[in-house]
Amino acid sequence: MAPAARVAVVAGGCSWDVKGVLQHVGGVTGAVSVYAGGTAVDADDKTVSRGGTDHAEAVAVT
Repeated sequence: MAPAARVAVVAGGCSWDVKGVLQHVGGVTGAVSVYAGGTAVDADDKTVSRGGTDHAEAVAVT
């Protein structure tokens, strides 16, 4: 039986750049750009980049 996958959420600048690096690290099976925290229910690139939602760009890494 394979061990259960673990997920970490990391942030550091542009999530697309962070994702691009992490998806090439050994043992990483997935990297998805996400938004962490914030006040808007439906965060997207446009609303987050304008500010005012308090979201941080992040990457969920499996």
